[in-house]
Amino acid sequence: MTMDGKAVASDDGGALVMVESPLGAQPFALHSLSADGATGRLAASLVSGVPVSVLFGADRRVPARIRWVRPPMLGIGFDAPLAADLLAVYARTCTVRAARHRMARVVSVSSGGSADSAVIRNMSRGGMMIETALPLALGQLVDIAMDSDAPLAGQVRWARNGRVGIELIAAAAIQSRAAIG
Repeated sequence: MTMDGKAVASDDGGALVMVESPLGAQPFALHSLSADGATGRLAASLVSGVPVSVLFGADRRVPARIRWVRPPMLGIGFDAPLAADLLAVYARTCTVRAARHRMARVVSVSSGGSADSAVIRNMSRGGMMIETALPLALGQLVDIAMDSDAPLAGQVRWARNGRVGIELIAAAAIQSRAAIG
């Protein structure tokens, strides 16, 4: 962030901040940002669990930890929610994700005539991440049944090792559910 409160863009169009780790300070090209964490590209080789600080400009240091690494991408989890003013500044140069609400809620997932149980691990206004043994593929339409409410319709956005990202088709419907709080 520059002194005038604007985000600096990286070569690939995302916002550029610095990540300070035991290996020193490295440029971090933000791809997505939420109050809970960020994803992006970092040249340094770090592993999950390493404590870091994300430097937003000269005066905003945010303590965090590396959550996951899939070179050259990595995910960072902030120790405390990111301030709304920083989210607003960086919303112009990277994808700002809705806050995820962690949970462990058992539901039923069905698609193409098959059904199985699943556990919702996190949920936002626009989607959720579930764990299920049901083999689901990118683009597949699913229904998520929660209690006695009408099922939520969604589409698979990613699937890896039994974890599946679901984008809700009627995202506004999730706002009325008590599951998010």
